[in-house]
Amino acid sequence: NTRMYSSRCTLCVMMYFVLWLLSLFLVTKAAENPGTGFPEGKISFKPPKLSEEDDHSVLMPAQYRCEACQAVAYQIVSALQKAKDKQKKPKRLSESEFLDVLDGVCNNNDMWDGYGIKEVDGANHISGPGLPAEQHAGMMHGGGKWPGRIMSMCLEILGDVGEDEIYDFFEEHEHHEMTPYLCEEEGNHCPKGSHKRDEL
Repeated sequence: NTRMYSSRCTLCVMMYFVLWLLSLFLVTKAAENPGTGFPEGKISFKPPKLSEEDDHSVLMPAQYRCEACQAVAYQIVSALQKAKDKQKKPKRLSESEFLDVLDGVCNNNDMWDGYGIKEVDGANHISGPGLPAEQHAGMMHGGGKWPGRIMSMCLEILGDVGEDEIYDFFEEHEHHEMTPYLCEEEGNHCPKGSHKRDEL
């Protein structure tokens, strides 16, 4: 029985190793051949190179403010829609309800832990849910100061635009319009029209 168990374990290890080699080969070939469903170009699993400001600044570095705002807009829409989906009958959320939702977005450290910096085609980008960089293979540098920076930007956006105005816009417009509203029109965190060029 012991020998049989040992031989089975050895066989399992060999099968996993072969599958790993096969998957590595397929990913490499897909990167070399556009149109296969993988991002074009070379796939790198090296950690992104961070500047001194990236490492030590308390505030969000200027080069990442646009993508950070886009992440905030995405999470705000997602959280508000989730709250609406829980209703038995479609109606506006009460003031206390949407204030709780928006406050919860900006103070959800666990959620923002899913964001970090990833190198795509030689340039660093914020990667996480709702952002183009998430669709690209690569190693993400997360944690550290990044969750706190995005949370601070979220609170800054709520303060600058206003919770009532954000919720009214959510109710009166298409969801995809929230990003240009918060990041281009109200906050000037992104260049005008940048939401139309959201592919890396």
